[in-house]
Amino acid sequence: MEKIFQVNEFIEIANIMLAPIGKVIVEGELTELKVSQNKWVFGILKDPVTGDVVNVFSIVFKLQNLDSLVEGMQVQILGTATISGKNSRFSISADTITPAGEGAYKIALQKLTAQLEKEGLFNSSRKRPLPDYPEHVGLIAAKQSEAYNDFIRIARNRYNYGRIDFLPASVQGQKAINEIINALTHFNSLPKIMRPEVIVLIRGGGSLEDLAAFNDEQIARAIYRSQIPIVVGVGHEGDTTLSDLVADRRASTPSNAAEICYPTRTMVLENIINLGVFGYQTLQLHRHRLTQNLDYKTLSLNTFFNTLQERYLKSIGNLSSEIYQLLTHCEHIKNNLLVDGRIFTQGLSNRLLNLRQVVEHRMRSLKDLDYSQLLKRGFSITMQDNKIINRLDQLSPDQPITNIISDGLIISNYQSKEYDEK
Repeated sequence: MEKIFQVNEFIEIANIMLAPIGKVIVEGELTELKVSQNKWVFGILKDPVTGDVVNVFSIVFKLQNLDSLVEGMQVQILGTATISGKNSRFSISADTITPAGEGAYKIALQKLTAQLEKEGLFNSSRKRPLPDYPEHVGLIAAKQSEAYNDFIRIARNRYNYGRIDFLPASVQGQKAINEIINALTHFNSLPKIMRPEVIVLIRGGGSLEDLAAFNDEQIARAIYRSQIPIVVGVGHEGDTTLSDLVADRRASTPSNAAEICYPTRTMVLENIINLGVFGYQTLQLHRHRLTQNLDYKTLSLNTFFNTLQERYLKSIGNLSSEIYQLLTHCEHIKNNLLVDGRIFTQGLSNRLLNLRQVVEHRMRSLKDLDYSQLLKRGFSITMQDNKIINRLDQLSPDQPITNIISDGLIISNYQSKEYDEK
């Protein structure tokens, strides 16, 4: 008996059977393209000959070139076949959607170019100058390619005593975008002391399809973000890509990229000679100016000394006259001081004699007031409990009495008191 499947089981089995097909590229006309909730992308891919259609599903962040896609464009979709959704539609889950055919590709490229220009990625004001004599260059090119060989050959024939760090990368095909971005990221992530002074991104010429990686939005933005100046040299004179427009300097060919980075030995020699001539002329000019300045300073100095000498002689004459007048005035003051001095000395002597007599009188008065003199004359001082007693009612019967006399103390006890009847 044949197995009966539920609908969801059947869809699951169908997806399991589709899985071995793996990644596929399907080309057709993009007849419908919608974005839902700024997350999901839904579309319809149509066979322009048979009219067959297949649903397309993707996620916004996967499609870096979503803004350059328009309905009616011939595209190639890389993805996996699946049956999903409530209506169980057969669809392709897209990883990338790339314009196919030169016409569709040009339309998408024009739209992307206008968008990047509007954002300011091509502004000349943000482009940085290149070093005159780079000592360290980072080179990104296909391994063993003609572009690589041309760059190295020209660099060696010119004034190049620096270092070239080469990072090989695919320049076309599915791997090219990631490998070029990884190479740019690697150089920029190095410590500053190890970073190259300039990055050179080159490849040979080719068709519009061959140059697709150099027109990719992701690479254009990676060049714009680079902290290191970038030179892009692609193919031949007529080839201009988005990478060229964003780069700090565009080279017409890989050989021209080397010529832009490295001066010729003749150019270096001419620069050295020009620097020498400029230095000699500058020294001569400074010498001439110094000579003129020295002559002017010498003349000014002579004039200054002559003027100073005249002022000195005149000042000496004036000073001599003033000194004579001052000496005469001092002599007059001296005579007056001698007379006044004698009068002052006599007055001072009289005054000092009077002061001496006053002092002696006051010393005698102070001596008479000295209590020790009174004690020597037979008087005494009575004290009790460290207090002077001058009345009988101040005495306490239970405290000793101290009498101070001229040559010591007499300590006695209180027994009785007798008042003076007077």
